[in-house]
Formats: sequence, structure tokens, C-alpha cells
Amino acid sequence: MELTAQELLALLPVAAAASIAARVIVGARTIGVFAPALLAIAVLELGIMRATSVLLVAMVAGLAASPLIERSKLARPARLGLILLAITATLVGSGMLDERDSALPLVVLVSVVERTWETHRIDGPRAGVRILATTLAVALLVALGLSATRDGLTGLHWLEVTAVGAAALVAVGRYRGLRLSELRRFDTLLGSDGTAPVEPVADGVVGAALHLAPAGGASFGILNELEAKTLATGLANDGAAR
Repeated sequence: MELTAQELLALLPVAAAASIAARVIVGARTIGVFAPALLAIAVLELGIMRATSVLLVAMVAGLAASPLIERSKLARPARLGLILLAITATLVGSGMLDERDSALPLVVLVSVVERTWETHRIDGPRAGVRILATTLAVALLVALGLSATRDGLTGLHWLEVTAVGAAALVAVGRYRGLRLSELRRFDTLLGSDGTAPVEPVADGVVGAALHLAPAGGASFGILNELEAKTLATGLANDGAAR
């Protein structure tokens, strides 16, 4: 479904806020901040099924060409141009693109391919696949959310749309709690009742640490207790070593 300029104005800020929320609140490691938002707009216009096939073919073409392009020892702008050439040649040659696909962010696809390949080269294949899959998954989820709210957003005046987008971005930007993906780091410190167990030898240290911890909302209570537990354990180990 082709998006009008008004619909694009209405949906893009909300898509950006959703992409930022995935990074700030959920802790999803995506390629760039706005790449998932731009890909979500493309998914919304092309349709989920068609967009999924187009994106997968583009990613495979770009990643397949990346090892050969890297061996060329060219400057980075030239390498990016060759990746773009590989993607566009594959999509046009396969007949997957037509004149209605103006929303497909080819430049963003090039950046996604480059970052995926760099992650693969530095951190290993699993890390490369994980960051690419996370980026595409966030884009698809944002597109589904936009599809559900499209009629309501596009029916607003452009000033109202701007206010909604600004409010969403400010709300996400003011979040200071734990990312959801970080909660599993504390599983070993939490007891069966969800609180941090405290050894008797460290009770005094934990109490002092909790007393000195900065006061915060309820969302920070677990974090302060866990920090106190970690501090107490470290001090107890130091004492035993001495």
C-alpha cells in the first residue's frame, strides 16, 4: 500500500520512537537507531510477505558480495557503492522491484549489510546473524504496530501528529530503568523469592550500602539491593583473602 506524504509524516516519528524503545527499554541490539524505523516504513508499504522476501534477497546478495568486495582493498565509499550495486542488480534482475517500490531504503540496506559483515568478521558468524535478525525482527514488529495504528494517526492534523511523535520520543528518552534484556544478568544473584540473598557475614555492609544508595523509584529497588549484594560479596572475599 502506497503511503502519502501525510501518512509518512504521521508514521515516521512513531516508528522512530518504537525503534528507540526497543533499544532503550528492551535492550535490543539493532543496527543503528533509525534503520529499523525506515525498514518498518518500507515493510508497511510493500506488505509484510513481499517486504520480507525482498529484504532477505537483498541481505543475501549484499552479504554474498561482501567477501569479494573486502578483498578488493578499495576505499570505504567505493565498497559501499559496490554493495549497493550488488543489491540493486539482484533485486532488479530478479524482477522483485518495480516503480511502486520507492519507499525501499536501499542506502539503509547497504549500511545494514556493511555492519552485519563487520560484526561477522570481528565477533564471529553468530554475532553477525544475531544483530541482523534482531534488526529485521524489530522492523517487522514496528511495522505491525504501525499497521494497527495507521488509520488513527493519519486521521490527525499534522500538528497533532507532531505532538504525538514528540511525546513518544520524550517518554522513551526519559526512561532510566533497567533494560529488560539485562534482567537475566542478575538471575544468579536473585533468590527463589526474587530478592537478593544476603550472607550473615555481609549484613552490615549490605545495610550500609543500601543506606548510602541514591533514593529512587520502585524500579530501582532491585538494582540497589543487587549492587549492595555485589559490593558485600567483594568486600567479604577481600577480607578472606587477607
